[in-house]
Amino acid sequence: MTQIFTLIIGAASVYFFYGNNFIIAVILFTWFLSRLFGYNLKRIFEGIGHSEVERQSNIVLELKLNIVAILKSPAVSELFDRLQNGKKAMFRSEFKFKDKQKWIESTIDSYKKKYDNDKDWTNKEGQRFVWDSTKWNIKNNILWKNGQIDFSDSMEHELVIPYEFKSKEDDDSMSWNDIGAGIRIRAIVVNGMIKVQIGNFDKESSPEFYRDSGLAAYKTWETITTFPLMYVSQSIPTHYLNLSMYATDSYKNLLRLESKKDWTKDWKELNAEIGDYNYLKTAFASDAPADNKFSAVYKKFHEKSLKMLEAEKFSDPNKRKDDDWPVPGWMEDNSITYLNNYLHIFIADYKDMREKNEKYYLTDFHEEHP
Repeated sequence: MTQIFTLIIGAASVYFFYGNNFIIAVILFTWFLSRLFGYNLKRIFEGIGHSEVERQSNIVLELKLNIVAILKSPAVSELFDRLQNGKKAMFRSEFKFKDKQKWIESTIDSYKKKYDNDKDWTNKEGQRFVWDSTKWNIKNNILWKNGQIDFSDSMEHELVIPYEFKSKEDDDSMSWNDIGAGIRIRAIVVNGMIKVQIGNFDKESSPEFYRDSGLAAYKTWETITTFPLMYVSQSIPTHYLNLSMYATDSYKNLLRLESKKDWTKDWKELNAEIGDYNYLKTAFASDAPADNKFSAVYKKFHEKSLKMLEAEKFSDPNKRKDDDWPVPGWMEDNSITYLNNYLHIFIADYKDMREKNEKYYLTDFHEEHP
């Protein structure tokens, strides 16, 4: 009924528009958009100053993926079992491995050869690490990846690793979804979160079907770990949070034909949070004294970040025992560092760092404040 009422409002706005009742048409159309897309207009307008803040952005975000831990994750283990039992002839002919550990070792070796990475070490606890690194810079709202402008305009890093590496010429011919010959690993920012995933699965190798009749819908990427980027740092320009209604859980319920549930629910909630995100971004940039609203919004984001960080087993190696700041990962140089078994994250806000230098480091006096 809720969706039908939304459509009626949209139809009514069109009706009044053609009847030259423009004021009523605009009001109804705005209401229609608010219900359809979940934009909280008040919060959006309160954070409207964020656009100028983003034009002055100077951010670095560096990710390191532990290839060994990812290949030993439960999601990859389940993929191995599906490949062993695959019905496609491609799986039977190309996937030659019977021993899971040998398959993992071969894939790690293939990664090191293809990407010329010989940084393979083991810590004193016996954990093995092979780090794959990538770095983004956002300067004046322009995205750079590893020192070059990234015209994709999206923070995404993808690896294509053959199970048996022969040569780069042979590897380049590997099909985009040839899961029988190699694995794809990616780190991607979507809906304000950093996700480490494996894929790109076809119909036969997918771990989950949303709909298996008619025009089938199935999972193409499996998430291994998620980092709550937008809750931890409000310095990333909103555009690079990669907002998508199609990446929400409630939209997946629509694919599962669960019609009784509102498939726009998560999208509405996300847009409300983006309004809060823009508000915090503007408030931090203005350096205004905190008021009740700021405290309430910031506390909500902080509590959500702690919950997700704990669930994904992220730790802050730089956290001090006497640190009474409520900001996750806070350090004097305005950088944030977190890591778990799969992912190492470093974020620094150089714009804020420069402003602090202008006030405290470049001067030769000290001014006490009340």
